[in-house]
Amino acid sequence: MKLFAIIVALLAEKYRPIELQRSEIWLQSFANLAYTRLQNFGLSNGKISWLVIAVLPSIVLLIIQGFLPEFLNMLLGLLLLYFSFGLRSISNHFTNILESLSSEDIPSARSELKTWRGGSYDQLGSREIACLAIEDGVNAAFDHFFAVLFWFILLGPAGILLWRLTLSLRMEWNKLGSYPTTSACANETTDDASYAAASTHAYDILAWVPVRITGFIFALLGNFSDTTRVWQEQASSISTSTLAVLHCCIAGAVNVQLGLSYPQDGTVIERTIIGNGNPPNFEAMQRTAIILRNSLVAVLICLAAISITYAL
Repeated sequence: MKLFAIIVALLAEKYRPIELQRSEIWLQSFANLAYTRLQNFGLSNGKISWLVIAVLPSIVLLIIQGFLPEFLNMLLGLLLLYFSFGLRSISNHFTNILESLSSEDIPSARSELKTWRGGSYDQLGSREIACLAIEDGVNAAFDHFFAVLFWFILLGPAGILLWRLTLSLRMEWNKLGSYPTTSACANETTDDASYAAASTHAYDILAWVPVRITGFIFALLGNFSDTTRVWQEQASSISTSTLAVLHCCIAGAVNVQLGLSYPQDGTVIERTIIGNGNPPNFEAMQRTAIILRNSLVAVLICLAAISITYAL
């Protein structure tokens, strides 16, 4: 039933796509409302807030799932998958940038990148644009497909809810500069670092296993030896973020350099080079798109094979 829900959700998202921003706005509105209520009760601990906002609703849904018939669980999972998958939206942005770079239309590529990720990129060249597009494309595919799939298979609809709420909290709490304390018993501003660190740590914990599964799939479908070498040599040294593993794997799989520094708003964003391959360009973007598409197909084939084996 889970495989059926996944396939139907993918088809529905393909032919009737929903903008990621819409579903994210709903989740972020819930997260902000819950945050305000917790502040009113004097709770200003990031970890506890994450437990209350993300884990508690997921546990409640997990309990409810136990009392629902399998068919209703499948429908609930299908609905949550549909609102969590964002492959069509990701593909549109990625393809538009790729086509602009292939035709050497740099201004259009900059404009599309700005629409996709926000910010100002007027000083970026083709290499920096391709680099950021590859990184964002891989990040988005993981956040809105591979990780969603993993948690759905593991915990059903409750797993999707846990992942999406955690992802929304990470995006929201790392975006804002400070959270004003609204508690009547507090007289100082809440340190936002606590919330940003807690949400990022929670994301890294939930992403730890699916990131490595996804990276292994990239290795199998791309350049296996280069992928494993970059993974072993660079993943632990360039960043503590779980996504660093994913960037190392895709850099090795498509033989491209990622992590390029780039100018923004009059300053240079310094970053560490990932991978030992060629500079990023539209051809590397094409190879990345192929890897992502083949990974999706490979995952579905594996799930189908497991389902058939289990049925027999």
